[in-house]
Amino acid sequence: MAAHQGGVRSSIPLGNQHTSPTHLKEESAMSQEITYKVGIVHRDITPTKAEFDSKKLYLWGFDSDKRADNSDILDKDGNPLPDNYVTQVHDLLRVTALSIKASNGTVVLVALDIGALSEEMTGQIRAAVQRDHNIPPENVCINVSHAHSAPTVVSLPTWAKGIDTAYAPYVNRVISETIQCVDDSLKSSRDAKLYTGRGTAGIGRTRNNKAAGLDQTLDVIVAKADDKTIATVFSVACHPVLVYGNAVSADYPGVTRGLIEYNHSGIAMFLQGFAGQTDPLGDLQTTGENLYAAVRSVLEGTLTPIVGPLMGRRSMTQLPLTGLPSNWRDIGARDRRMSRWVTAVDQQIMKGTDGTLLTEVQTLRVGEGDSQLRVLASSHEVTCDLGVALRDLLPRTRVTTLAYCNIQCCYLPSKAVLQADPDVRAVWPSGKNAANYEGGDSFIYYVRRGPLTDEAVDQYIGAFRKLVDEPWILQGRAETVTGMAALGDMLYVTTANDILWSRPAAGVNLPWTSLGPAVGIRGLAALGYDLFAATAGGKLLRRPAAGVNEPWTEIGHAEDIAAMTAHEGMLYAATHQNVLWTRDATKQDIGWTMLGPAEKIAGLAWVGDLLLAATTEDGLLWRKSANNWVHFGAAEHIVGMTAIGNRLFAATREGDLWTRDL
Repeated sequence: MAAHQGGVRSSIPLGNQHTSPTHLKEESAMSQEITYKVGIVHRDITPTKAEFDSKKLYLWGFDSDKRADNSDILDKDGNPLPDNYVTQVHDLLRVTALSIKASNGTVVLVALDIGALSEEMTGQIRAAVQRDHNIPPENVCINVSHAHSAPTVVSLPTWAKGIDTAYAPYVNRVISETIQCVDDSLKSSRDAKLYTGRGTAGIGRTRNNKAAGLDQTLDVIVAKADDKTIATVFSVACHPVLVYGNAVSADYPGVTRGLIEYNHSGIAMFLQGFAGQTDPLGDLQTTGENLYAAVRSVLEGTLTPIVGPLMGRRSMTQLPLTGLPSNWRDIGARDRRMSRWVTAVDQQIMKGTDGTLLTEVQTLRVGEGDSQLRVLASSHEVTCDLGVALRDLLPRTRVTTLAYCNIQCCYLPSKAVLQADPDVRAVWPSGKNAANYEGGDSFIYYVRRGPLTDEAVDQYIGAFRKLVDEPWILQGRAETVTGMAALGDMLYVTTANDILWSRPAAGVNLPWTSLGPAVGIRGLAALGYDLFAATAGGKLLRRPAAGVNEPWTEIGHAEDIAAMTAHEGMLYAATHQNVLWTRDATKQDIGWTMLGPAEKIAGLAWVGDLLLAATTEDGLLWRKSANNWVHFGAAEHIVGMTAIGNRLFAATREGDLWTRDL
């Protein structure tokens, strides 16, 4: 960064500039969209008479202890049918598709009243939607309710006889009906406005070792056309396990849907959350009614309009599984389940697929800033404490977390669940640890060689962190920066050659203007009309931000500062001793108050009520509590950072100026 003294602007070229192609694609339609094209349709996937008559349709989810005795019913070969055989319909099953079209693309949410979902089923549905409507796979999210009273659609050899094999004609019909449902929703779309709301639904309890805790978050999406509701989408984390016997049912989500549609206009749609360790508290009708009451409370409150363009992203990650002891095959002689597990794992070993759990992570966004619907969608049965952790990756956004999406063929427990007493991995594969089913024996039922490793959970969160991290865009040059701050729409930096500079924040490749000397500065902050600086000699200085060659006034001490910022009359500083401090900016010669740890900090900035930090290890953090910083993004080679509104600005060791949305 170079210019003449005395406010003369630099005319030195600032180098070749580039931006992130991904960011440009997503933000190319930044017009403030209020009206979208919205379509919602449901189709029937209840078993047909022909499917019943096949006597090959079995219910997902429970073993025979919660099913009726079917020994008096014979199959076509004269053999007694297993207890999971479907004999009746309690209520209808649905597939529901919600399509939302903006000027820069379309996203589709699909909800299915089934228990599991294979990668192959999702692949067929997405391929058809892309072929017929040019909607990319990353913009299509397929969520299953995980109802235990729906027919089996994924074959798992370790389950009881009957339930271990999906009936192919029914699976194919579910796929076909889903593709048609998406097509119908797109064809029936109309101008509509979107809104979101959040409440609490106390319908669940934590089961087994209870390590995951309980997440009662209820999220609601509403679509209105001509001021009339056409869609109500509700999401909560709770297993649908209330219909026993041998009846097909959508379980409690079906009860709630019916009440919404009876008392309000439009179609209701349920999306399952991170319910891996959560079961319902009450019976079928009570649970459905209580959830409806919670949804109604949200609908009667203040809803937030959704405004702006949309985007979708997804990626696949292979999560490592626990290894096997040398005698693991000896377990196979115990019973049918373990014998079939050994055989299946042996086949995986031969194929080289035994070591990891394939998991898709996905994010959808409709709108932007504070007026957005943001969804994080995960494969598998994820425990709710991981959903809470994922929300922390987007601290300024209300995030809806959905599990059971796109692939639902395993549990995905947190470290807390895996490590809870008993940690089954220490005696794996015993097959006799019901107290930690989610962190242990469930992996036998789902035909995995072992539970997840602790590293797998870190990898899982890291995959989402990378997915949702907004790209940095090159804004120009900012060389040898030692401190950085912002006031209004202006950026200020101090540099290693002891000069204070400013430039407008908006615009690319703008020159910097020299404002005068700034000797030995190691941290810079802005508040009101003033700049504050910490020096290498441990002094705290202040000068007016406006004007050239304004004098710096000493107002106190600020020793060994690594980064500094200001917020609501207070200064904040991180030291090279990895401590965060604060003091009143308006007073002279006062002490600093310690706030807690702040390790390896290279830049600090306030965005709204959040204190953000860039680290020397290229991380972007936000401060959740006195002793807890959350890693939510990347910020490479940062030497100075500041913020204006929801936008961050950063200078790097390479002398570049970057910006990104939070």
